[in-house]
Amino acid sequence: MSDDDNNNIINLDNHRPKKKGTTFNFNEFWDYVLEEFPENLPERFKDMDSEQAYKELGITKPYFITILWGADPKGHNQKPITYVFFTKDEREAFVNGMNAMDGWETYDAHMHDYPKTFDVTDFDNWSEDDE
Repeated sequence: MSDDDNNNIINLDNHRPKKKGTTFNFNEFWDYVLEEFPENLPERFKDMDSEQAYKELGITKPYFITILWGADPKGHNQKPITYVFFTKDEREAFVNGMNAMDGWETYDAHMHDYPKTFDVTDFDNWSEDDE
C-alpha cells in the first residue's frame, strides 16, 4: 500500500464550489471529489460510487474544518482553507496539533459537517479595520 492510499486528508483549497454557500449532501460530495480532483485519489477508488468508497474507507460521514491561518491574514493575502477528514478522530488529532502549535501561528477555525464556503470576514482573525 502506498502513502497515497493512507492519505485521507483532502485539501479543498482552490477546489471549492464557486458559488458562496454551496453545499452537498454526503453522496454528492463524493461525486464532487471525483470530478474536481481525481488526481488526489488512490487508483482503487476512482471507479467506486460513494456508497462503495465510504464502505471501503469504513466511514459513515466526512468531517470538515475550515481555517484562516495567521495573525494578519489580509496582510499576507491568506484565504480560508477547508480540510476534510474521514473520521472524527482524525479531525480531533488535527485540532490537537493546531492547539499544540497555537502561539507560534495564529488562526481561526470553523468545524462543520458538510462542505461549506466561508468568507474571510467570517473569521475572528480577519480585522474589519483592514477592510
